[in-house]
Amino acid sequence: MKKVILLSLLFVTTMSLSGISSAFGLAEALKQPTYKTKKDADKANEVKEVKKSSEVKALETTIADWANAFNNKDIETLMSFYDEDSLYASPDLGLIKGSENIKVWYETFFSEMDGTLKYEQESITEKGGVGTIVLTFYLESTNSDKAEVTFKGRSMLVFKKKFLGDWLLLSSMVHAVH
Repeated sequence: MKKVILLSLLFVTTMSLSGISSAFGLAEALKQPTYKTKKDADKANEVKEVKKSSEVKALETTIADWANAFNNKDIETLMSFYDEDSLYASPDLGLIKGSENIKVWYETFFSEMDGTLKYEQESITEKGGVGTIVLTFYLESTNSDKAEVTFKGRSMLVFKKKFLGDWLLLSSMVHAVH
C-alpha cells in the first residue's frame, strides 16, 4: 500500500501543465468503490451505464483500442496512445519516463510475452479533459490447451484529452497482485 501511495504522490508531483487537474482526477478515481465480487460490480455498472457521458464512452473505447494494440503486439499503434512525456510506474520497474523509453520497455516485454491481456474496468471518471481508469487485468496464456493466468494486477491510467478530441495516456501505474 505504501508503494501505491508513494507512486501516486510521485505522479502528482511530476506532472507539468495538467498536474492540478490530474490530482483531481486521481482523487475522483480513488473515491470509486472497489467491489468484492464481479456480480456486485456488474450490478453497479448497469446503473452507471445510463449516466455515462460521451467523454467517458470515448475513454472506454480508447482503453479497448489500447488493449487490442497490446494483444496484437502492434507497438506503433500502442505508442500512438502515449504522450511524449508519459510515465509508466510499477513496483518492479520503478518509474519509466517518456514515450521513447516506454516503447523500449514494451519491445522487450513483447519479445518475452506469452498471452492475451484481459481486463475488467473498476472505475472511470472524466473531468475537465482529464480521465482516469482503474482496472484489474491479467495475462491469459495462449501457449497451452487450457487457458492459464500468468500475471495478474491492478492499474490506474490517467489520460488527457487532446485539442481534437483524442485521449492520450499520461500515466500508468501498475501493481502486481499475487
